[in-house]
Amino acid sequence: MKRTRKRFTTGPIGGERGSITLLATLLLSLLALFIMFSTKKLLLLNEERKQRTQTYLCLKSAFDLYASLQKFMKRTNLSIVTLNAAIIAFKNPALHTMKKMVQRSQELKLLTLSSKLYSRSCQGLQLKIMRDAYPLKSPFPTLKRTLSGTVLLRKKPQSLFLTSRKSYPFLFVIKGKITFAPRLLLTQSKEVLIGPQVRF
Repeated sequence: MKRTRKRFTTGPIGGERGSITLLATLLLSLLALFIMFSTKKLLLLNEERKQRTQTYLCLKSAFDLYASLQKFMKRTNLSIVTLNAAIIAFKNPALHTMKKMVQRSQELKLLTLSSKLYSRSCQGLQLKIMRDAYPLKSPFPTLKRTLSGTVLLRKKPQSLFLTSRKSYPFLFVIKGKITFAPRLLLTQSKEVLIGPQVRF
């Protein structure tokens, strides 16, 4: 009896391997693109958070200093008004000396504030912008007095447009309105991001 051998066909092995290699290369390329895109978004998001934090630190540090200055000026103004009344009533030269001492303390407080503001979180253009929040009715860092010797304080609201220290790759902005009476407050505030907005 004659034996016949069975033939097994396995198909085009080389072609299948080539297809698998091509598919793997494509998947790796897509994965690399996804990683690059995600890394870029993470870097932008981190930069946005840093600019946001720094801008709010600038705002808070300046407002804390200005609120302290405003409170001090109001309190010492009241002392000057009281001393003026005492000067008229008692005609005592020592009262004039006391009034001048109170006024010198106001000037010293202003000098201290100026140095602290420059050493805080605000830098560059931010310093110029935050001067708009200056609670005294005079250019920063000066003061003006009434005929009775009290310091003039601001009362009219002022718009605020505080920008981040950096403008690339985007500009972070805090907008709002500053009120000075009865005390220093930021109202109607909102955040604005000018540039690529990064969200996941």
